[in-house]
Amino acid sequence: MTDESDREQKGLTEGEIALMDAIKTLTEIFMYAHPGAERYLTKSFGHQAEEKLRSGQPDAAAMFMLLHNFVASPERSENREAIRKFMAEPPQGRA
Repeated sequence: MTDESDREQKGLTEGEIALMDAIKTLTEIFMYAHPGAERYLTKSFGHQAEEKLRSGQPDAAAMFMLLHNFVASPERSENREAIRKFMAEPPQGRA
């Protein structure tokens, strides 16, 4: 087993990175399906980050801020909106 100082120097484990990627993917899918969720998730992840900082958990706070920034990104928001509009259009022609 590694001690805490070794872990701090190495950063995130592969498993932690995989979990964050999975959470981001699920969050993205959820926001495509529920356009109003973006505002709620931004607020929720920001609140969680603040709570983790207050309770002395800076690594956990950083993870929530990563999710907050991912959800709040204007570029990603524009991309989601473009995909929603495309998916809402009636099909062209016949298959």
